[in-house]
Amino acid sequence: FPLNVPLWFLRDLIVVVIFTPLIHYIIKHTKYFFITPLAVLSFIPNIHIPFLGAFLFFSIGAYLSINQKDMVTEFGRYFKISMIIWPLFSLLSIIATRENSVILTGIFKQISIFGFLVFAYNMSIYLLKNTNIRPGKTLPSASFFIYVSHVLIFARVTKLMFMLTEPDNGIETIFAYTLSIVLTVLSLLVVFVFMRKYTPKILQFVTGRK
Repeated sequence: FPLNVPLWFLRDLIVVVIFTPLIHYIIKHTKYFFITPLAVLSFIPNIHIPFLGAFLFFSIGAYLSINQKDMVTEFGRYFKISMIIWPLFSLLSIIATRENSVILTGIFKQISIFGFLVFAYNMSIYLLKNTNIRPGKTLPSASFFIYVSHVLIFARVTKLMFMLTEPDNGIETIFAYTLSIVLTVLSLLVVFVFMRKYTPKILQFVTGRK
């Protein structure tokens, strides 16, 4: 991984972009038949193929673009089923973990991840179309900064929360961990707002805007 672990996606993107002409050629002539084996391989536990996830999701986006398919329409077809698949397979993944079934845990977890991605995307579209809920200007602009910075402080915040709360059961542990996430995000949001106001050029530099 890169020293700043969340930037793994940037590393993968650089690699995949190098192969863009080849991906375009293959998808244009094979359509989704190139994507299918990538998806199947991603569900096989304990198999490590470098950049498999990057090539899979990049190719899905390329397929939609090359064939002029609307992402909202295509993903919208699976909204209802994703509402079932995501929680169901998340639960099955927990059960499989408790039973020490590594293979089933890996498969169920991967299915739940795909289900959640479809669910989250469709839920976002639904909220934008049917409600007045809007994120405002600060949160979207701060999201990348928070993403690339959270790993730098999250472990320390979590350690501090566990020292202060001293959880001794599952519920208290979940509470301490959740509180760590909230405090990490809020702290970085404050830092982002401060830097945007007083050191905008430094903020642009560290987030790759310049």
